[in-house]
Amino acid sequence: MAAFPASAPDVALPINSSCGPQRPPSWAATAARPAWHTDSDLHVFLRWCTNQDLNPLTTRRVDVERYVRWLQEVRQYQPSTVSRRLSVLVGF
Repeated sequence: MAAFPASAPDVALPINSSCGPQRPPSWAATAARPAWHTDSDLHVFLRWCTNQDLNPLTTRRVDVERYVRWLQEVRQYQPSTVSRRLSVLVGF
């Protein structure tokens, strides 16, 4: 028979140890988002810029605000979807 140690070593385990090591909060948003979501979100913004005759690399805050209003009023996205799509732009 195998011998087991008398006491367990002092190791801090995450709350839910079955999920593996916990990631830092800064990774949580980007790690949970599949790559195709990011591609799709960026594609929608680039298409919107094209339709508005805007260069996506020179957009200003007012342009991004118009994009958010378009997502809310025309596309009728839920607030969580608008937030996700906007977070892609912030990272871009």
